[in-house]
Amino acid sequence: MTDVIRSLREGLRRASDVEVAAGVLLDALRTIVESALAPHGAVVLRGIVHLRSEGAGYRALVTREWTEGDVAPVAPIAPSATVWSCVLGRGGVAVDLGTQKGVSLADGTSVELFAAYVAHAGAASVEQMLAREASHLVALPLRAADDIIGMASIELAWPQGVGLPFPDGVWRRDVEVVTDLATPQLALLPMRPRHVRTSEPVDPLLPVIGEQTRSLVDVLRVFVDQDETILVSGPTGAGKSRLAEWCHQRSRRASGPFETANLLAVPESMQMAELFGWKKGAFTGAQGDHEGLVASADRGTLFLDEIDKLSLAAQAGLLRVLETRRFAPLGASRERMVDVRFIVATNADLRQLVKKGAFREDLYYRVNVLPVQLPPLSARKDEIAGWARAMLSRRHADARGSGPATFAQEAVEALEAQRWPGNLRQLDNVVRRAYALELASQVGRGQPPRSLEVSLGTVQRALSLEAPERSAEPSTGSVEALRAAAESLVERAIEARRDQRTLALEDLDVLRAAVLRAAVDRVGSVKDAYLLFGADGLVQGRNHTAAYRREIALLEALEARLGRTD
Repeated sequence: MTDVIRSLREGLRRASDVEVAAGVLLDALRTIVESALAPHGAVVLRGIVHLRSEGAGYRALVTREWTEGDVAPVAPIAPSATVWSCVLGRGGVAVDLGTQKGVSLADGTSVELFAAYVAHAGAASVEQMLAREASHLVALPLRAADDIIGMASIELAWPQGVGLPFPDGVWRRDVEVVTDLATPQLALLPMRPRHVRTSEPVDPLLPVIGEQTRSLVDVLRVFVDQDETILVSGPTGAGKSRLAEWCHQRSRRASGPFETANLLAVPESMQMAELFGWKKGAFTGAQGDHEGLVASADRGTLFLDEIDKLSLAAQAGLLRVLETRRFAPLGASRERMVDVRFIVATNADLRQLVKKGAFREDLYYRVNVLPVQLPPLSARKDEIAGWARAMLSRRHADARGSGPATFAQEAVEALEAQRWPGNLRQLDNVVRRAYALELASQVGRGQPPRSLEVSLGTVQRALSLEAPERSAEPSTGSVEALRAAAESLVERAIEARRDQRTLALEDLDVLRAAVLRAAVDRVGSVKDAYLLFGADGLVQGRNHTAAYRREIALLEALEARLGRTD
């Protein structure tokens, strides 16, 4: 073990990015697991590090293949959804995929959460792992400070061990030790820069990929050829439908249909009919047979947008299709088989909807298999200029313009300065408006000129026509209160400076503590306060109480220095 630790520390010291550090961790885990289980006949196949954003969608995947021959990278199907819940609730686990049972590495107790997941989701994910020779799995949470930022898993081929207990020994402690040593480095290191060849053709669906979305796209490159469901979360207008179609076009199903169901636009009473179709006479107005979207997407992909808007009845029907690939049109007496890959999207927190009873828990487990989270455009500032130019070029081509269409540099800077609460959809609207205004100012009602440059003034006019709720600086009661708090802190900083004291930038972090304290006063508990602001990872890891104590200690220290005024 001493040699493993020494090699791990040396490798981490030299690591320049997450991928290198993850590889070093996986090699250390392989050494420990192989030493312990190889004498029992187990063969280590592969290791995977899963990094997640805020405990939800994937941020990165790093895979190590240790089998002989040229083995293509694999997607972490069962670890993605099945074991993730286990490590959140119980820490490191060892899973027997043959019997679908798990045990805690810490104390050897049964992990019932694994069996509960299989009961909800069916055994499709486990069967796919067994098909690639993996019979057992060791998974460990990646803990950084008080949060779980991901998971490391080791897959084994050990068919003679199915149904047998995992061997006892110090290896169970050792794998957790090396994981805990490596995780802080994984949390701090940057992702490996992905160099795009200048000769690489522009993708019409994703013409712009910034630093925030590059790792997400790299993860999707691994997911696209799997038949498990992809769940894309993110705000309205951020580009979820583009990602879904991009996945379809790069999958083995690219030659098949790509169907889209925008559930927000379908009344609840018609959702079942829209998805599954109907037979003539199934209901009043059904004059003939109609093929639903599920059947239309056979041998292709069905994209379910706004899945949180699905009625409970339609959720039950969708669950059956996901589990069995069977469905029956309304009014039909016989079921039919279908071969469909599902991609679903939402801008809601499905976990919270499950708690409220608005979304079926078993369906949640079936769609939350390969989750990714698309950031808002405000977190992708480096993409704004590229997307605006791409949208302008497309609009000019649609208008049959024969030359280039560009923005003046000042116009680009004006676009980059906006907040874009409506994300790409709002940006596209502004670009279309600016194009029309610029075109009108140059040629009136005639044909578009060969080349066109949209000026700063035109962009400013286009932005001025935005609805008030989309303005760059909303004025709400909450914002005004924040501004008042900020001005108060500035005044206290000026007073402190006069008294030869300093209010440091780090002291401003206590605003979060003040909000949390107010939330506890309002909702009644520390746990509910953290859940209120979406910190489910902290609560599930039972780290919220310690985190709150640290926050309040900082706040009380600052109050003591400045003098409490409330």
